[in-house]
Amino acid sequence: MDMEEFLRSKFRGTAVGAALGAAMGKAVAEIPADAVMDYYGKPISGFVKSHPSSPYDFLKPEEVPAEVELFKLALESLIEAKTFDPHYFAAKLIKWLDEAKFHRYVNPTLLNVLRALKEGEPPEEVYYRSASELQNHHGGMVQVGDYIYFGHGHN
Repeated sequence: MDMEEFLRSKFRGTAVGAALGAAMGKAVAEIPADAVMDYYGKPISGFVKSHPSSPYDFLKPEEVPAEVELFKLALESLIEAKTFDPHYFAAKLIKWLDEAKFHRYVNPTLLNVLRALKEGEPPEEVYYRSASELQNHHGGMVQVGDYIYFGHGHN
Protein backbone atom coordinates (compact mmCIF):
# COMPACT_ATOMS: atom_id res chain seq x y z
CA MET A 1 0.00 0.00 0.00
CA ASP A 2 1.46 3.35 -1.00
CA MET A 3 1.39 6.40 1.27
CA GLU A 4 -1.57 8.04 -0.49
CA GLU A 5 -3.75 4.93 -0.13
CA PHE A 6 -2.60 4.53 3.47
CA LEU A 7 -3.60 8.13 4.26
CA ARG A 8 -6.94 7.69 2.45
CA SER A 9 -7.69 4.63 4.58
CA LYS A 10 -6.89 6.60 7.74
CA PHE A 11 -9.09 9.46 6.56
CA ARG A 12 -11.98 7.08 5.79
CA GLY A 13 -11.53 5.38 9.16
CA THR A 14 -11.63 8.72 10.96
CA ALA A 15 -14.81 9.76 9.13
CA VAL A 16 -16.58 6.44 9.75
CA GLY A 17 -15.45 6.40 13.38
CA ALA A 18 -16.73 9.93 13.98
CA ALA A 19 -20.09 9.13 12.39
CA LEU A 20 -20.51 5.88 14.31
CA GLY A 21 -19.44 7.50 17.55
CA ALA A 22 -21.99 10.28 17.11
CA ALA A 23 -24.75 7.84 16.07
CA MET A 24 -24.14 5.62 19.10
CA GLY A 25 -23.27 8.39 21.54
CA LYS A 26 -26.40 10.41 20.89
CA ALA A 27 -28.33 7.98 23.09
CA VAL A 28 -26.44 9.19 26.15
CA ALA A 29 -25.47 12.71 25.07
CA GLU A 30 -25.22 15.08 28.03
CA ILE A 31 -26.24 12.28 30.44
CA PRO A 32 -24.06 11.59 33.54
CA ALA A 33 -22.48 8.13 33.64
CA ASP A 34 -24.45 7.09 36.73
CA ALA A 35 -27.73 7.95 34.99
CA VAL A 36 -26.64 5.87 31.97
CA MET A 37 -25.96 2.89 34.22
CA ASP A 38 -29.26 3.35 36.07
CA TYR A 39 -31.25 3.47 32.81
CA TYR A 40 -29.45 0.83 30.71
CA GLY A 41 -27.95 -1.33 33.45
CA LYS A 42 -24.61 -1.41 31.61
CA PRO A 43 -22.54 0.72 29.23
CA ILE A 44 -24.12 0.94 25.80
CA SER A 45 -22.36 -0.91 22.99
CA GLY A 46 -24.58 -0.41 19.96
CA PHE A 47 -27.52 1.50 18.60
CA VAL A 48 -30.07 1.83 21.41
CA LYS A 49 -33.10 3.95 22.20
CA SER A 50 -31.94 7.29 23.58
CA HIS A 51 -32.11 8.06 27.26
CA PRO A 52 -35.27 10.14 27.91
CA SER A 53 -33.14 13.11 29.01
CA SER A 54 -30.92 13.04 25.93
CA PRO A 55 -31.45 16.00 23.58
CA TYR A 56 -31.70 13.32 20.86
CA ASP A 57 -34.49 11.32 22.47
CA PHE A 58 -36.71 11.93 19.41
CA LEU A 59 -34.30 10.13 17.04
CA LYS A 60 -34.58 6.44 16.23
CA PRO A 61 -31.61 4.30 17.32
CA GLU A 62 -30.33 4.06 13.72
CA GLU A 63 -30.69 7.79 12.94
CA VAL A 64 -27.74 10.15 13.13
CA PRO A 65 -27.68 13.58 14.75
CA ALA A 66 -27.18 16.75 12.71
CA GLU A 67 -23.49 16.90 13.61
CA VAL A 68 -22.95 13.90 11.33
CA GLU A 69 -24.74 15.67 8.48
CA LEU A 70 -22.60 18.77 9.06
CA PHE A 71 -19.42 16.68 9.20
CA LYS A 72 -20.43 15.04 5.89
CA LEU A 73 -20.96 18.48 4.33
CA ALA A 74 -17.53 19.60 5.58
CA LEU A 75 -15.88 16.53 4.05
CA GLU A 76 -17.74 17.01 0.75
CA SER A 77 -16.66 20.65 0.74
CA LEU A 78 -13.01 19.69 1.23
CA ILE A 79 -13.17 17.09 -1.54
CA GLU A 80 -15.02 19.28 -4.03
CA ALA A 81 -13.01 22.48 -3.45
CA LYS A 82 -9.73 20.57 -2.91
CA THR A 83 -9.05 22.94 0.02
CA PHE A 84 -11.02 24.52 2.83
CA ASP A 85 -12.97 27.38 1.29
CA PRO A 86 -15.18 28.90 4.01
CA HIS A 87 -17.44 30.60 1.44
CA TYR A 88 -18.00 27.33 -0.42
CA PHE A 89 -18.67 25.51 2.84
CA ALA A 90 -21.10 28.24 3.98
CA ALA A 91 -22.96 27.95 0.65
CA LYS A 92 -23.30 24.17 1.21
CA LEU A 93 -24.58 24.79 4.73
CA ILE A 94 -27.13 27.34 3.50
CA LYS A 95 -28.33 24.88 0.85
CA TRP A 96 -28.66 22.24 3.60
CA LEU A 97 -30.62 24.73 5.71
CA ASP A 98 -33.01 25.37 2.82
CA GLU A 99 -33.45 21.72 1.81
CA ALA A 100 -33.72 20.05 5.22
CA LYS A 101 -37.26 19.85 6.53
CA PHE A 102 -36.03 19.03 9.98
CA HIS A 103 -32.81 19.92 11.78
CA ARG A 104 -31.89 17.28 14.33
CA TYR A 105 -30.83 19.28 17.40
CA VAL A 106 -28.49 21.74 15.79
CA ASN A 107 -27.23 24.56 17.97
CA PRO A 108 -29.65 27.42 17.24
CA THR A 109 -26.71 29.81 16.91
CA LEU A 110 -25.59 27.98 13.76
CA LEU A 111 -29.08 28.14 12.26
CA ASN A 112 -29.31 31.88 13.01
CA VAL A 113 -25.88 32.55 11.47
CA LEU A 114 -26.83 30.59 8.34
CA ARG A 115 -30.10 32.49 8.02
CA ALA A 116 -28.24 35.81 8.38
CA LEU A 117 -25.68 34.78 5.73
CA LYS A 118 -28.50 33.70 3.41
CA GLU A 119 -30.10 37.14 3.82
CA GLY A 120 -26.83 38.81 2.82
CA GLU A 121 -25.40 39.71 6.22
CA PRO A 122 -21.61 39.76 5.75
CA PRO A 123 -19.59 37.53 8.08
CA GLU A 124 -17.36 39.47 10.43
CA GLU A 125 -14.96 38.29 13.10
CA VAL A 126 -15.35 40.74 15.92
CA TYR A 127 -13.41 39.01 18.66
CA TYR A 128 -11.01 36.09 18.87
CA ARG A 129 -9.32 34.22 21.71
CA SER A 130 -7.24 31.07 21.43
CA ALA A 131 -8.47 27.83 23.02
CA SER A 132 -5.90 28.22 25.79
CA GLU A 133 -7.44 31.58 26.71
CA LEU A 134 -11.14 30.83 26.27
CA GLN A 135 -13.20 27.70 25.72
CA ASN A 136 -16.87 28.01 24.84
CA HIS A 137 -17.57 24.34 24.15
CA HIS A 138 -21.16 24.58 22.88
CA GLY A 139 -20.93 28.09 21.42
CA GLY A 140 -24.06 29.52 23.03
CA MET A 141 -23.89 33.24 23.77
CA VAL A 142 -26.37 35.93 24.71
CA GLN A 143 -25.99 39.69 24.51
CA VAL A 144 -27.58 41.86 27.19
CA GLY A 145 -26.99 45.53 26.59
CA ASP A 146 -23.28 46.07 25.99
CA TYR A 147 -22.26 42.70 27.48
CA ILE A 148 -22.01 39.21 26.03
CA TYR A 149 -22.46 36.25 28.39
CA PHE A 150 -21.36 32.69 27.63
CA GLY A 151 -19.96 29.56 29.19
CA HIS A 152 -16.28 28.81 29.63
CA GLY A 153 -14.70 25.36 29.64
CA HIS A 154 -15.90 21.89 28.66
CA ASN A 155 -18.84 20.07 30.18
